[in-house]
Amino acid sequence: MIPPIVFITDSGWLLIALLVTTILLPPLVRPTALSRGLGLIFPDAKPYLLRLRPHYWLGYLIAALALAHGLAAITSGLSRGVDQLGLDFAVGALILLVAQLLIGRTLSEPWLTRRPELRRWHFRATLVLIILILGHLIFDSPTIRTILRYESQSPLVAEIFHRFISAA
Repeated sequence: MIPPIVFITDSGWLLIALLVTTILLPPLVRPTALSRGLGLIFPDAKPYLLRLRPHYWLGYLIAALALAHGLAAITSGLSRGVDQLGLDFAVGALILLVAQLLIGRTLSEPWLTRRPELRRWHFRATLVLIILILGHLIFDSPTIRTILRYESQSPLVAEIFHRFISAA
């Protein structure tokens, strides 16, 4: 059996990698100069919504893994030893992730008439999701906290940083 701390840490970093991949997929499968230059768009390519299938499945995988990540932290008791603000960021991110799934599911429907407006909301929610995840990482990731501790040995700098993040 994998120790909970290993699963929680590894699943968290895997979630970051999956999230980055999922965010990068839509602009790469759209017919843009970048996607054509990279050779990703061919004249006989499938319709855009079909090319987005990996994006959809990664979204579902991220939601399931994020839920497992959170449940492992809670049931193992490891969530008791972390910053409450970081947990608040994590809960907000999980709620927003569910909203993203619902928006994304709607966007996957070919009959959708308000696609541009809904896609903008999906993009904005992604930006907020990134901010929430960064907040969770800064306050609750042992790796990030260790890096920040070595970068800032001054208690004054640490206090200013904590107040700045708390005010945001």
